Amino acid sequence: MQGGKYTTAWSGQYYQESSGKDGEVLLTTWIMTANVPDIKEYWEATSIGQDRFTRTPQKPKGRKSLIKK
Repeated sequence: MQGGKYTTAWSGQYYQESSGKDGEVLLTTWIMTANVPDIKEYWEATSIGQDRFTRTPQKPKGRKSLIKK
């Protein structure tokens, strides 16, 4: 690796819950590897995690004028 400190990749799956409170859900798994100077440190440089994203309905916002009157 040249110059970068981390490399990260995500994979996920979309679900539409028909009976749940969340409605639409995106479940993701990620893996992040830090740039380490020695191959002996490779395993310690790897992190794995999961995230859950839900869609929240957005309320339309009124337009604001940026011009002072």
